[in-house]
Amino acid sequence: MLCPHQKYNIEPSLYSPYFSLGSCMEGLNSLFTQLYGVTHAVVHETEGLLGYIYCDFFHRVNKPHQDCHFTIRGGRQFQENGQYQLPVVVLMLSLPHPTKSTPTLLMPDMMENLVH
Repeated sequence: MLCPHQKYNIEPSLYSPYFSLGSCMEGLNSLFTQLYGVTHAVVHETEGLLGYIYCDFFHRVNKPHQDCHFTIRGGRQFQENGQYQLPVVVLMLSLPHPTKSTPTLLMPDMMENLVH
């Protein structure tokens, strides 16, 4: 699938100001709520807490420069006592830090990694 800048020959810097990290997170939260009834806090509107997502978004020294997601603890039902262990997952990106005057703006590949 081609990104808009490839398909329509549009320079990404012309539309990236509309894709701040905050705006993208709000849009994803709205989408997840409408489709699944789940917020980014991974709380279902009727079932309650479903798990945890740790978001490690920003570049820092000695942090691997690899955008990825991984599971720290899987969800599972304990047979002994019937309790459910909530899953914990990590979304790790290497986004640039915001400045005092500019929020973190996402380029197409950054947005794709966030949504993935």
